Amino acid sequence: MIPAAASLHLYFRKFGKKDVRTYTDTPHSWAFNKLGSNFWEVLMSEPGRVEAFSRGLSLFEAIHPIIGVFPFEELLQPNNSPDRPLAVDVGGGRGLALLKIREGCPSLKGKLVLQDRKEVLDSIPPEELPGVEKMEHDFFTPQPVKHSQVYYIRRVFHDWQDEEACKILQAIVPAMAPDSRILISDMALPEPVGPEDDGAVWLDLMMMTIGGKERTKTDWEKLIEKAGLRLVKIWQTPQTGPLAVVEIMLKEPREENEGENGVQEEKKVEIQQPPVPSGHKGAEEPDIAKGIKRDHVDKVTGDAEAGETDTHGAEARPRELAHRDEAI
Repeated sequence: MIPAAASLHLYFRKFGKKDVRTYTDTPHSWAFNKLGSNFWEVLMSEPGRVEAFSRGLSLFEAIHPIIGVFPFEELLQPNNSPDRPLAVDVGGGRGLALLKIREGCPSLKGKLVLQDRKEVLDSIPPEELPGVEKMEHDFFTPQPVKHSQVYYIRRVFHDWQDEEACKILQAIVPAMAPDSRILISDMALPEPVGPEDDGAVWLDLMMMTIGGKERTKTDWEKLIEKAGLRLVKIWQTPQTGPLAVVEIMLKEPREENEGENGVQEEKKVEIQQPPVPSGHKGAEEPDIAKGIKRDHVDKVTGDAEAGETDTHGAEARPRELAHRDEAI
C-alpha cells in the first residue's frame, strides 16, 4: 500500500482529482499495473506481497486494543446467560478478539462464534481457538446467529464505502435481540483534524488507495442512520487516540415512529471514555495518539506534481484529506 500512497499525485493526474469510488481501478491496483483487480486480487498475485501485508497487520494487532475501550462486563453482565451467544466476531480473521474478550471478561458466559471465509477458518488449528465455534459466513448475507449479545466487527468497515458498509449492518439487523449490540472497532477521526492527527490522516489516505475510507464521528452518524440503526456511543481513550469502539443498537419503537407527525427531537451522540471498574486495568496498548508518522506528506498532494517538497504546508492539509467526501 505504501507504493500506491507515494504515487497518489500521479494517479490523480491521470484519472482526475476526485475521491476514489471504485475497488478495482484504485491507486493500489494502478500502482501495481493491475487495473481491474481489487486489493485482494493484487495482494494474492505475488507471495511476497502477502507476507509484507501480514507483517503490517501484526503491527496493528499491538496498537489496536480489544479490551479496555468498551466496558464489556459492566454493560453485558445484566443480561448475560450461558444459554445465549455472548459474541459473534464477524469477519474476525484468526479469532484474536474473541480470545481477548474471554480472557479479559471472565465473568461473562455464553458461546463465542468466529465467522470468516472458509479458507481463513481452515487455516486455523483447533488448538488456537479453544472454546470458539468456527462458522463460514459472508457478511453481506443474513446473519445466522440469533440474539447474540454482541456482534463484533473489527477493522472491516474502513475497507468499504458507505453503500457496502450499510449492507453489512443491515444483514445483522434481523438477527438482533432488543438488547443486542453491534460493536465496530475502527477509527473515529477527530473533527477537525490537526497536526497531531497526522498518523490517522495517513491511514485514511492508505485506505483510500484501495477504495476504502476512515470515518469521522459525523460519517458514522450518517452511515448508521442510513442503515436504520441507533448510534449509542463512540468509546475512545486518550491512550488509543482516534481508535474507537462504535456502539450500535436497534432503534427504539418511539424512534422508529418519529417523523410520522413531523416531530423529531435532535439527538446528540456521546463520545465517552469507558469507566475503569475496581480491580481492572484500562487499555494497556501503546499510545497511538501521535499515530504512524508521515515524513513526506507532500508526496501525495498537488505540490509533488511539480516535484516540490513543502513540509511547511503539511499541517494545513490533514483536514482536507480526512474529509474525502469533497473533491480532492
